Amino acid sequence: MVVLSVGMVPSASTKELARIAGIETDRFGFCSTQELQPNITSRPGVYVAGSFSCADGYPESVMSASAAACLASQAITEARGTLVTERSTLPRPR
Repeated sequence: MVVLSVGMVPSASTKELARIAGIETDRFGFCSTQELQPNITSRPGVYVAGSFSCADGYPESVMSASAAACLASQAITEARGTLVTERSTLPRPR
């Protein structure tokens, strides 16, 4: 069997954005993460998902995005509801 495939590499603009944001990349140009923490970047509070984390397919990217969203929601848990203000309304006439 012969498999022909085109390799995936991050674009130059992706590498530049990572540099500006202060996110470390690996030797291939993808976001550098730890094996057991694939969504956590080198910058606290910044999470990675999709094709910047590694060359994954669509299902893996969706799963990765869900994990990153979960991590982001955990980070803002303490602030949840702090900007809510209660509105007072007049009672409706019957």
